[in-house]
Amino acid sequence: SYSSVILKTESSENHYTIIPIIALVESIVIELGIRQSKTSIEKIQTLVNTLKDKKIIVE
Repeated sequence: SYSSVILKTESSENHYTIIPIIALVESIVIELGIRQSKTSIEKIQTLVNTLKDKKIIVE
């Protein structure tokens, strides 16, 4: 079967960075967490809200 989601990451041409790899792994971990546990959604949402409050991530 074919994938229903495509995650596009771009690498830098000027220097080496692992950020695209980290973003990809993070996306996979979040998706697995959502599929594996009903409480994962609440925990992830709490984490996202905390990171937003601390201005670590933005929308």
